Amino acid sequence: MLRNLKRLTIAAVIGVGLSGSANFASAQGITIGGDDRAIIRLIENSGYADPKITKRGLTITRVEACKGADKFLIKLNVLGIIKSQSKIGTCVVAAPPSRFRQADAEEELRRAGYRRIETRREDRSIAATACRRDIKYQLRFNRRGQIVDRREDGPCRVAGLNSDQIIEVLRRDGYRRIDVTSSRPPRYTAEACLDGERLRLELNRRGNVRSQRRIGECGRRFNPTNLANLLRDNGFDRIVINRSDRAPYLAEGCKGSSLIEVTVGRNGRIRKEERVGRCAEAVSKQQVAKKLRDQGYFGVNITKFRGGWRADVCRQETKLTLEIDAYGDVSRERNSGECRSQTILQVLKTLESRGAKNVNAVVEGCFRGTKYRWEFDRLGNRTGRDRIGNC
Repeated sequence: MLRNLKRLTIAAVIGVGLSGSANFASAQGITIGGDDRAIIRLIENSGYADPKITKRGLTITRVEACKGADKFLIKLNVLGIIKSQSKIGTCVVAAPPSRFRQADAEEELRRAGYRRIETRREDRSIAATACRRDIKYQLRFNRRGQIVDRREDGPCRVAGLNSDQIIEVLRRDGYRRIDVTSSRPPRYTAEACLDGERLRLELNRRGNVRSQRRIGECGRRFNPTNLANLLRDNGFDRIVINRSDRAPYLAEGCKGSSLIEVTVGRNGRIRKEERVGRCAEAVSKQQVAKKLRDQGYFGVNITKFRGGWRADVCRQETKLTLEIDAYGDVSRERNSGECRSQTILQVLKTLESRGAKNVNAVVEGCFRGTKYRWEFDRLGNRTGRDRIGNC
């Protein structure tokens, strides 16, 4: 009797639970039978991105999704309630469309666990070759930084490495200032710098880093406010800093007529230089003068100044001094007084000195809607007035 009563009580509890579950699921838009779209919406509303349902059970649904650069396994019950969430890996986060470059592709692949990364630009996409877990992959990024193609391309194996090959393998992985301490197979050892830290590395016979241990620092930490000075010291000019808030730092500058994108590591070393366009060439004195006159300046007087030019010019009645770089761009402008014109007498004397006879000054203008022509002698006395039309 007591045993039967317990069975009835358990059955009643289960019946009430299922009834409540069905009502709650209906309110959430999730049914026990499984509405995938509702589950996806629920996960996205919880702050996750790119959710994918990996397994459906009777009472538990498993979903993998990204939050930032982290990948999570999320378990939901039949009520649509998240029961657990655990980090299981990393997600490749696409960079903003206008900023995604080869350096960004290398950084995203390195963050996702790839090594021996080589990238190249092909049309409007970026192609990459990289290794992960001893497998070689061919990958392609679109302009938004998303991987649109990935395929295996055989094993990542290197047999019988010598010291030069070990250095080359480590350089591809971003290491610098490499010293090979042992090149005897089956394991190799080396010391190298990465992101400002000095590391002791152990590699297997394929050239993969099996372990690394920090043993010190590689010089002083680089201050990104010195990016422009670093590039100037390496022969760049007309420098534009594109990213200085995090490493690798990005900048553009000119070397001769080439516009070059420069990638600088955390320790202040230039990792890569990539030609991305052309730079304007240096301009002559005549070209500067023509450019200033085309812009409406007059009374232009140009002299050489600090590798560029200095121009004294007039704009209306204001006299300006302009400092101009070697490529024709104004770097500084300051007011230097008034532009004084010649008197009528000085103008007439100049004309007479050049052989003009019976010189008078003629002025045209409007007065109360009527256009006149006035004549003046060399002392400024009016000698005539003619009406010549309407204004």
